[in-house]
This record gives sequence, structure tokens and C-alpha cells, in this order.
Amino acid sequence: MHSQSDLIFHDAVIDTLPIYTVSESAKLGYRDKDTWMKLDWNESPRNASAKVAQALIAFLDEHSLAYYPDVTSRELVEAISERFGVPGSAISIFNGSDSALQHIFYTFLSGSSVFTTSQPTYTQILQFVSFKQPTIRFYLPEDIFDDDLCIFEREYISSADVVYIINPNNPTGRLLEKDYLLGLARAYPATLFVIDEAYMEFASNNESLIPFVESQKNLIVTRTFSKAYGLAGIRLGFAVSHPENIGLIHRVKNNKDVNTLAQIAGEAAIRDREYLDAHVKEILRVKKWFVDNVPSQFPVIDTEANFVLLNYEFESGLIDRLKSEKIFVRDRADQHGLKNYLRITIGTDEQMRSVVEALSVSSQL
Repeated sequence: MHSQSDLIFHDAVIDTLPIYTVSESAKLGYRDKDTWMKLDWNESPRNASAKVAQALIAFLDEHSLAYYPDVTSRELVEAISERFGVPGSAISIFNGSDSALQHIFYTFLSGSSVFTTSQPTYTQILQFVSFKQPTIRFYLPEDIFDDDLCIFEREYISSADVVYIINPNNPTGRLLEKDYLLGLARAYPATLFVIDEAYMEFASNNESLIPFVESQKNLIVTRTFSKAYGLAGIRLGFAVSHPENIGLIHRVKNNKDVNTLAQIAGEAAIRDREYLDAHVKEILRVKKWFVDNVPSQFPVIDTEANFVLLNYEFESGLIDRLKSEKIFVRDRADQHGLKNYLRITIGTDEQMRSVVEALSVSSQL
């Protein structure tokens, strides 16, 4: 006879999963978010395209929310298909690219799989991967900004079933060339390469692997609307791969998950190329200004994304002091190779000038 305290109602694997630590600002209510400089979670500092709001208002004026969403996300899939030149059968829509990654790992990993990635990386995936209990092998390069990729390939990728690479990398911001990644996929056709392109819109060169997913079956590429499109609050992303892979993922996916308003917002956003181009150009301009104006006491590393890394070795209390100025930044010191580094999302011109002013005060303390 078991006592109440002896009963276990959950899978014991849950007890072993890593807990993803969210940014501190993520816990703010939506009414409070605008009162802070939220430079800690790589969100857009500006609202989405005005065409998104117009499309949402038009829908609410003319249609009902009483019905389930289109489970095929047909109009959004068509817009993505036109934008990237891949067939709709190669595209699947999700509640953010996190959900895409979760479904991918749940579909293609098992307890007998070997999974590998290079550290540091996007840590949210570790929950999804660990749940399937594969053998996990982390490549820990000595120099995270200029690591020996030959070692990664020879000692890790060559024996892996699934490889995860975020490109550009978060948090280092390093961009790998598509020819290199495509070469890996071709060299190891029995290995699945999951390429997370959450920040590709900000990269100096378009190194996307989306054009190759039809011909290279062991590639899956994920994208998000949370960064360059300014739709983090909507939760929308997509995966692109060979139709056979998409079909397998759909076996574990509930297609009702992507709500009607998200589909409408995504279609309007992806069709507004003028907004996207202007927004990315502005972020890159402000980033350059910020990198050029950070006080020399704080070495700063530029990236191929919408954030930079800043070394706070000589002011251990910098993060708390910025917080006292209502500026949130992300401490990355807990990640491999990033001791004394914090990550700063590029905000508006006004926000980044405020950060420089705060850093200038620190350099005089």
C-alpha cells in the first residue's frame, strides 16, 4: 500500500531536465515592459510593421474569433514560400521557433541517439533534447570566437545522429558560411543538421541554408518572427526542410496551436519587405555607433546579430548598476568561455545613447 507521498504522477525524466533561466525582464507584465529599457532578450526595440496592425484590425472588424484557426496556415505558408522560393510542403508553422525546435528534437531524437552542439549556444534547446535522453556531447572550444571547426567535425559531428547549430550564434554572434555547413551536411548524409537561423536577417552576408533543404534531405532550418519582425509577443516561427521530414514532424504536432491572429500577423509582416529592410538597416547603424562609443574600459565584441557582448571584468557591479537605471542586460558569465561578459540587445538610438552615458559614469567610478 503506497502512501500519498510515495505516489509519482510524472515521468521521472522531468526531474533530470535542465531549467531554462529566462531573462529577468520576461517576468514583467505587459503594462510594465515599456517603463524599462529591455536590452536583455534580443527583442525588437520597435513595434512590428504598421501593416500588421492594419491586417489584425481588418480581421477583427470583418471576421470571428469563434472558429479554430486554419490548421494548414495556408496563407502564411504561401507568403513564406514566395519569400524564400521553397514549396509549401517544405514549410511548417509553429508557436515560435522554440516550438519548432521542440517538435524537431521530439521527432528525430531517441534514447539511442547521439546529439552534439558547440558551446556556448542557445540553452533553451537543452530541455527539449534532454527529455528524449540521447547521449549528449558538447564541444567546448578553447577560443569560442575562433574555434577549431575541424575538431568539432572530426571528434563530435562525425559520430552524431543530430547536430544543432545556431547561425549566427547566440551568444557569440559568429556567422558560419553556408558552403561550410552545406559541406558538412553532404559529408555526413546520415546525420541530421538542425540549423537555427533566428538572427540571419541581421547578418552581413546571407548564409541561409533554406534554398538547399529540398536537395539536402538531412537539413532542417528554423526561423523566427520574434527578432527582425518585432513579433515576439505573437509567438510565431517556422521550420523549412524536405517534405518527408515535415511530414514526420506533423505526426507529433497539433496544427491548431498556431492561432488565427498570429497567422495574419505573420503574413502581413513577411510581405512588408520595406519595413524589414529599413528596420535591419537601422539596427545595424545603431549597433555600429554603440560599438564605436562604448568607453574603452569595457571591451566590446561586435556580432552578426542584433546584440553585442561587453566585458565587465573591471566593474563587477555593472549589471546591478544598469538595472538601477532601469536598463536590463543579460549576464552570460554562466556560459562556456564568457566569464565577465554580458549581452546587450541593440535598442533605439536614444536607448543606446543612454547605455553609453551609464557606462561612461561607470568608467569614472
